[in-house]
Amino acid sequence: MYDKNAFHTSTKIRTQEQIGILMNSLAHESFELRQLVMNHIEKAKLMDESTNVSTRTTTFLEKTKAYLFLAVGSDRLAILSDSIDYRRERLTREHISPRCIVPNQYRLSLNHIEKDVYRIRLEMNILPGENHWIQINDIEAHFNENPKIESLVNVSQALRCAVIAFDGETTLYQSSRSAGRKVANDEVCIRLQAIDHHGHIMDDDGVHRNHSVHMNIIGLNQNMRMLELERYVKETPASELMFEPLQHLIGLNTPKPLIFDMEMEAPTSYLDLNEDQKKVAHPLFLRTAMEIAGPPGTGKTKTIVELVRGILQCTRYDVLVLSERNGAINAVAEKFKNESININAKKIIDLDVWQSVMTYGAGDTMGDCTKLFTLEEKLK
Repeated sequence: MYDKNAFHTSTKIRTQEQIGILMNSLAHESFELRQLVMNHIEKAKLMDESTNVSTRTTTFLEKTKAYLFLAVGSDRLAILSDSIDYRRERLTREHISPRCIVPNQYRLSLNHIEKDVYRIRLEMNILPGENHWIQINDIEAHFNENPKIESLVNVSQALRCAVIAFDGETTLYQSSRSAGRKVANDEVCIRLQAIDHHGHIMDDDGVHRNHSVHMNIIGLNQNMRMLELERYVKETPASELMFEPLQHLIGLNTPKPLIFDMEMEAPTSYLDLNEDQKKVAHPLFLRTAMEIAGPPGTGKTKTIVELVRGILQCTRYDVLVLSERNGAINAVAEKFKNESININAKKIIDLDVWQSVMTYGAGDTMGDCTKLFTLEEKLK
C-alpha cells in the first residue's frame, strides 16, 4: 500500500529538479536552443498539472452564453436609432439607424401573395421632389452603376433573415425562411414574427399577412450571422465549445508552444525590441492562446510585425493576421510597405518581404497600405 498523492507529488518534484539541472547546464547556449528544449519538455507533458476544469468551464460558459443572447437581442434592435425608446410607436424613418435605413430615393416593399410568400419590389424616385417612381427589375445591375447600398444589393437573400421596420407600423419584425415552396426570382418565402422591446421574438406572428397587402420597408438589419451563432451555441455540447486554446485563454491548463523547430535564428531586427516585446515576438514563445495588451505607443504593432516576420523567415508556417478593425491591419501593412516598396520610385526594395505578404478584403474599405499587397496590385 502507498499514498498516491505523496507519490505523484514527489515524482513532480524530482522531475522539476532534473529539468532545472538540465536548463542550468544550457545556460551558456543560444536562446533558440534553450527555448527549443523547453518547448519539447512541455510537449512531453513532463510538467503538466491536472486541473479540475468543470466548475470554471460551467461558470465561463454560463456567463458567455448570457452575454451572447443579450447581444443577439440588441442586434435585433440595432435597426433603430434609439432602441431604448422602442415602445411600439408608429415607426418612421426618423426612428431608423442610418446604417439600416432604406435611402429616401428608394422605396422597398413586400407584396403579400399567399401564406408566407411575398413579392419584392424595389423602386427609385427618378424625379426627386415630384414623387415619380419606377421599378428596378435587375437590382444587382442597378447598383453596379449607382452608389452601392449594402442593405439593398442582395435584398432577396437578406429578407430571409432580417429585422424589418415597416412604414407606419408599431413594431419590428424578424423574418425567417419558410421552406417547402419554390418561388420566382422576385418573390421571397418568409415568415414574420413580432419583436418586443427587449429584442426577443414574441409568440404572435403573421400580423402583416392578416391585414396588409402592400408594406413599405423603411429599414432592415441583416442579422443572419448573429442568429447562426446563437443557434450553434445552443445546440453544441460544452466539450466542443471549450476547445483547447479557449481553455488556455481563460486560465485552464497551460498554453502549449506552437512551434518546436526553426530553420534559422530570428531576424536581426528582433534584437531592436525591448525585453517585454522579445517575450512575445519570438516564434518559439508563441503559444496556443495568448493575450497581449498595452496602451498606445508601446509597440504592439512593431511586435506583431516581428512575430510575423520571424515565423515567415524561420519556419515553414504561413500566418493569417486578422483584426476587428481595418486600421490595425493597415498599420501592420504599412510597416511591411516601408521595408519592401518605394512608392515614389515605383521600385521594390525587398523582394522577399513583398512576395511573402498578401492581403485580402473589400477594396473600398481596405487601407491604402493594405491595398498595395493585394493580388491585383502584385499583378500590376
